Amino acid sequence: EAGSRVAHGASSNPAGIAKPYVTRSPCPAMDFHVQAHACLKHYLQSLHGLSRDASGKDRLTACGVLQLVNKAYSPSAHYRALSAVEATATAGLSIDNPALHFEDGGWLDPGELCRALVAHPSVSLELDTGVTGFTPTGDSSDACLWQLALQDGREYRTSRLVLACGTAMSAFEQTRSLPLVAARGQLSRFALRAGSAAPGCVINGKHYLIPDGDTVVVGATFERDVRHSKVLAEDHARNLAGLRSMLPAIQVHDEALSGNAGVRATTPDRLPIAGPAPDMAQVNEVY
Repeated sequence: EAGSRVAHGASSNPAGIAKPYVTRSPCPAMDFHVQAHACLKHYLQSLHGLSRDASGKDRLTACGVLQLVNKAYSPSAHYRALSAVEATATAGLSIDNPALHFEDGGWLDPGELCRALVAHPSVSLELDTGVTGFTPTGDSSDACLWQLALQDGREYRTSRLVLACGTAMSAFEQTRSLPLVAARGQLSRFALRAGSAAPGCVINGKHYLIPDGDTVVVGATFERDVRHSKVLAEDHARNLAGLRSMLPAIQVHDEALSGNAGVRATTPDRLPIAGPAPDMAQVNEVY
């Protein structure tokens, strides 16, 4: 891990929505995200120690998620289609749009979950350890097939190498050709004004709102090809304007209590890239 802690990048957001991505018609992206959501629920329910955090609180706040839509969707096994009146009753807050209700959705702390996953006797973790490059050893009889060069000058040999470093993959020769685009996003936390109740569930539209006690987490800005993670006052203002446009009924203070910004690696079809890294020199030669 190149950072000083696990999930020091975009996964350090204090809250993230847990729900499947759906479309009007079945497609590979929807199939993948439905399975991914089912996998998350399985992990949290079945793996010892993962369902609750260190304080004993359920790691997934399963309050449900309302996804606001402009036009009604057809019924589906993955959500319940609601009218604006039904969405208002579900959220406990005036909503002008029809919505999809994901009853088994909610939100969790992504960084806290990442840290729980690596707190395992079979995992050896090295922090502040950046990798500058890697090369095959050239000896197929050697159990260690890859040699990694570290920023501090050390070298490390391994038989298996999995790259899970987001946009940093564009720095490596073997993965420089992958169609990854950096996208910076910032979320903001606002305090509710006295007398303004928080909705009883997550609400997701052009922006999103995650209720957390007497505050709400609002996001998120989206800027392609931006790689810094500074928290900006103008992005707090954009999130606030987006919240008020999406949910005029909610009342929050103008000043953000806090914020978090991170850079994600996005792909053209919003699906993950998995499998062996391509040998582009050979691909170009053959094709």
